[in-house]
Amino acid sequence: MHTREHVRYNQQMETQGCRAAMLQRETQERFEWAQHRYSDLEQLAATCALEHFTAILADELLCNPDLLKEARTEYRNIWLWHAIEEAEHKGVAFDVFQEVTNGRAYWVRVRTMTIVTVLFLAHMKRLFSVLLADAGRGGSAASWLRLNWLLWGNPGLFRKMMLKWAAYFRPGFHPWDRDNRARMRAAENALALELE
Repeated sequence: MHTREHVRYNQQMETQGCRAAMLQRETQERFEWAQHRYSDLEQLAATCALEHFTAILADELLCNPDLLKEARTEYRNIWLWHAIEEAEHKGVAFDVFQEVTNGRAYWVRVRTMTIVTVLFLAHMKRLFSVLLADAGRGGSAASWLRLNWLLWGNPGLFRKMMLKWAAYFRPGFHPWDRDNRARMRAAENALALELE
């Protein structure tokens, strides 16, 4: 279901003039490159790091539903569903990593998160560049300033995520240290009402 919803979302983006298929191909190429370059353990650590990014993004959406208040209903619903889905499995890859390493690979985990963070931010810059260009605002300094204000200023989506991101570097960290099940249930109830 997860993949199907991504495909449907990307198809909808394509109909609106966004180059979602191209971005998906680029992302897939990056993953394939990493598969040939990194060990299985490093790939698992990268999965944990990426899952942490999706988990803290999901948590931000669950904690701050106003972030989606201006979105079209169908987009708000898919983002809310996706946030719930990402939050539900946020500890799975991490638990596998802990089991495989017997909890003794802290440096692999944090080194990989550092690398993934740099790559993730570069990927986000590319993604935003394409989306702004597709919206006819690609080269505008004002568009970039506005985007950066939204991410780092107010509402500050990325700024608000910083402490949650940094928690990953704490020895003994686990994704479920931040238990957001009550927020997930509230979002599920809101989504169920919306879809009635």
